[in-house]
Amino acid sequence: MQTNTIEKLGKAKEQFRQHRLESKLERTQEEAERLREENRALAEALEETRDERGDLLESLEKSVGKKRRGPRIFRWVIVGGAAYLMGAKAGRKRYDQFQAWFRNTWNKVAPGRDFDFEEITEKAGQAVDEGVRAAKETAEKIKKTA
Repeated sequence: MQTNTIEKLGKAKEQFRQHRLESKLERTQEEAERLREENRALAEALEETRDERGDLLESLEKSVGKKRRGPRIFRWVIVGGAAYLMGAKAGRKRYDQFQAWFRNTWNKVAPGRDFDFEEITEKAGQAVDEGVRAAKETAEKIKKTA
């Protein structure tokens, strides 16, 4: 009878070990599946980030490669003139001199076309603001992808 009880205890002990090992195996498999899913999600996010980075680099390469001297110089003249007018403290006399010079230049470049000096100054200021905003956005995008 004592041997029978010892055998029953041995079998119960073995069944308990088996059950514990099966539970451990099941938990480990569940954890492995969770990690696989997480890995897939991270791989997708990484691929999206790489695509965005590639698009950004491609657009930067395209913009750097352009060689348009004429319109650029004209823009710089307009922006420079507007910046000077906005920032200069030389007074009304200097402003009038600059306005007269600009009108003469305008008449040489585009004869017969009228212009509103204040509107041009305002638009040049807006162009500068837009350029600064675009540069900040590009810098933020580059920082995020780096």
